[in-house]
Amino acid sequence: MASRRLAKLRWFRRAKRIALYYPAGAELDVTALIHNQALRGKQLYLPVVAPGSTARLGFSPWNEKVGSRRNRYGIAEPLHRPAALLRPRQLDLVITPLVGFDADCHRLGAGGGYYDRSFAYRNRSGAWRKPRLVAVAFECQRLERISTQPWDVSLDAVVSERRTYLR
Repeated sequence: MASRRLAKLRWFRRAKRIALYYPAGAELDVTALIHNQALRGKQLYLPVVAPGSTARLGFSPWNEKVGSRRNRYGIAEPLHRPAALLRPRQLDLVITPLVGFDADCHRLGAGGGYYDRSFAYRNRSGAWRKPRLVAVAFECQRLERISTQPWDVSLDAVVSERRTYLR
C-alpha cells in the first residue's frame, strides 16, 4: 500500500512538520494517513489560501479538534488564525495532491497553480530544497510523459501502491 511505502521514505521518517491536504475531485484521499501510527509525534498542517493572496498557500496547524470550512473553491480548509500559518519553507515534507504524474516526478495538478506558485523558489538555482514534495498516487494516474513549463515545480518523489518514483 502507498501509505506504507511513504512511511518508509527517509524524508518522511525525518520530517517533523508535514503538510497533507483535504482531497477534492479526483485527488487521492490521504485523510487515512492522518490516523497512521507513523505520524505520531509529527506536527500536521493543511493548506489554506493565504490571506491577502489569491496565488499562494499558507499551512495551518491541524489536529482532530480543528474544525473546517469550505473555501471559495469548495475545498475544505481548517479554521485557522492567520498568525498561525506557516510559510512553505518552514515545512519539512509536503504531501501534494495531483491528478496525474510521470516517472520523472512531474506533476499534473488541478490547474490552479497554487502549489507551483507557493514552491516556485525551489526552481531557482542554489535554492534549498526544503520542504521535500512527495505525492501519494495510484499507479493508474501515471502518464507516459507530462510536458512541463518553466514555472512547474517537480516533485521529489511519487509513491504509488506499486512503487516509489524518485527524481
